[in-house]
Amino acid sequence: MGPKKRGTRASKRKSEAIEEVEETVEEPMEAEDNSGTEENGGGDKSSVEEEENVAEPPAKKAKEDEITAEEEEKNAEEDEKTSEEDEKMAEKNGTKEEDEGEQIRLKEEQKEKERKENEEKKKKEEEDKMADDLKKELEKYWKAVKDDPSDFTGWTYLLQYVDNKNVVHSGREAYYAFLKRYPYCYGYWKKFADFEKRNGTNQNAADVFNQGMQAIPLSVDLWIHYLNYVKQVPEYTDNVEYLRSQYNRAVQACGREWRSDKIWDLFVKFEVCGLSHQFDKFREFVKNNHPKDLMETAEFLALRKEVLAGIAGEKVPGADDGAEEEPAADLVPGEEGADTTASAEETMAMREKLIFTMKKVFKETEKYAEMRIGFEDKIKRPYFHVKPLERAQLKTWDSYIEKMKELLKDEKIEQDELEIIYERCLIACALYEEFWISYIDWLTSLPGDNKEKIRAVYNRACTSHLPDKVDIHCRWAAFEELNGDFDTAAKILEDQEKLHPELISLKLKRINVERRRGNDEKVCELYEACIKSAEAFANDDAASKDDALMADVSIKYARVLRLYMKNTEKAKEIINKALEIYPKNIKLYLQQLDILLHTVPHNLPEIEKFFSHLMETEIKPSIKLKFSQRRVEFLEDFGTNMSSIQAAESAHVELKKKLAESLKTEEPEEGDTISTINSDRKGRSGSNGGQSYPPVANTPAYGAQQNMAYQNHASRYAPYPPTNYPAQGGYQQGYAGGGYGGGY
Repeated sequence: MGPKKRGTRASKRKSEAIEEVEETVEEPMEAEDNSGTEENGGGDKSSVEEEENVAEPPAKKAKEDEITAEEEEKNAEEDEKTSEEDEKMAEKNGTKEEDEGEQIRLKEEQKEKERKENEEKKKKEEEDKMADDLKKELEKYWKAVKDDPSDFTGWTYLLQYVDNKNVVHSGREAYYAFLKRYPYCYGYWKKFADFEKRNGTNQNAADVFNQGMQAIPLSVDLWIHYLNYVKQVPEYTDNVEYLRSQYNRAVQACGREWRSDKIWDLFVKFEVCGLSHQFDKFREFVKNNHPKDLMETAEFLALRKEVLAGIAGEKVPGADDGAEEEPAADLVPGEEGADTTASAEETMAMREKLIFTMKKVFKETEKYAEMRIGFEDKIKRPYFHVKPLERAQLKTWDSYIEKMKELLKDEKIEQDELEIIYERCLIACALYEEFWISYIDWLTSLPGDNKEKIRAVYNRACTSHLPDKVDIHCRWAAFEELNGDFDTAAKILEDQEKLHPELISLKLKRINVERRRGNDEKVCELYEACIKSAEAFANDDAASKDDALMADVSIKYARVLRLYMKNTEKAKEIINKALEIYPKNIKLYLQQLDILLHTVPHNLPEIEKFFSHLMETEIKPSIKLKFSQRRVEFLEDFGTNMSSIQAAESAHVELKKKLAESLKTEEPEEGDTISTINSDRKGRSGSNGGQSYPPVANTPAYGAQQNMAYQNHASRYAPYPPTNYPAQGGYQQGYAGGGYGGGY
């Protein structure tokens, strides 16, 4: 709605007022005209009109002017008022238009905001979906390696996935988990450093490199990757001193490794790169240098004396090069440039002598290098890999180490050289415990205190490379116990026990650790748990129903209770409980008899009850007959009632007749003898109070079970049995029939 036109209403009012005034003025004039006409008898109308036009009354004109002025003033006020109203209306209309524009703008802003929020929400939903998909994929890869941590291929798939996706947190977690288990994979340290360089900082990448070089200091390739990385970091590019210090670190760590020539070449190239003019100066210096400046004074004088004695009257080889030289002018002694120590011939002879001496050293070095090249050429895989090495490769490393030991014994090499060979061997053969054990045995044989170095080797072997190898863990536990750390020894065995719950030998080793440190309560607790474990194994559907395993453990526990803890009643209780479960186990009866016979004073009624019960038990005829014979012997030696002795003898004769036919068909077993206490009779022991029966051997079934468990779990990476290592049967001793029976 547009603004109203000004003056419209005022002009209309002004016109109306003028018309009213004109009508008012015209009426009196018309009356005068009529009266005049009548008086003059109807005079001429035109003359009257002319008269009116010529002489208008002053009062009327003044009145008209006054009315006109008032109207104009009034109209002006109205116009002003109308103008103000119009302005207000226009202002109001303008404000309204501005409000409408503001509302439109706010609506557009709201729409834009909602659009952005929707886009962000959609983007977040997509990111969340991608994160969920990524998490699901990661869980799949993680599950594979958690189910089987030795699945090297599964680890590589996991690392490849996180590396391609650049998942920073999960990537670091995966790399650290992998490299904790396989720290000798130098290529993955390089990949991890590149990952940190892309997603982190240069410092993070440098930290990864340093961790890798600490884990595998002999890796020439890893050092080269690190040096190339450092040279690309802007803050170090022009820092020559820092770069030189890193090269020195590298050659100190792996400079004596057989294949370290690459890193030495890089170091030399670094020092001379762009400095060819300085090399020319160096060559000039060497060319003009006198032998005395290359040697200590005493060495130079001794060499000069030897040369002077050798060249008297003889021509120095190589002095005549076909060109005749003019003799040099003699210099006055004392003048600058005068050399009073040697003539040209003498100098040449000394140089030849130096070369001859170095040639001798060269020949010895060459012979040594040829020997090592013979081994080095046979080593086809000097790096780490989870794939088994060929038998020939393992033999090469074994022979290489033995040869270096011979040279060290003859003092032809230094101890560090053999140590480097061992460390190199353990990179390629990290999964073969015999090499770790050989290294530890060698370190143990060295003079001085090497405990920390040996502990570090054990830690590397058992933590990273051989986490489930039983033998080396048992050795580590023995090492820690030997050095007074019983807690660590027990923890090592406990961890292995969790990995191999079927190996009773591990449980027994842990029990004996607790026994040696006097923790009797823990010994009893562990023995009872061990018996339950053995019983569960014997009842396993997949296992043999042989009762030997639990019987052996029960007998051991009873011996400890009786002989070590002096608790005979508890020992009887353990054997009786075992007999309730396995009433036909002869070893349990032997142990029960041994307890009864070594309890002083003898409880004759209880011993008689034992023999009577045994005669009624279904056991092998030969064993029953021997127990009957033993009953007669015991009563003769310790019985107090002659009637009971005669009754026992009669019962024995009757039993012998009854079992005669069964004994003919029964197959004899080796070691079926029962003797308890000394007697002058044939077949009895000759020592009073000694062990009254043969050492209880582990049965063939027990030994077979334990050996099978060892083969399945502890010999995973040992297809190559070393021929020159001592037997490492620390935890399987006696499984074939001799072992734990005679330990007390």
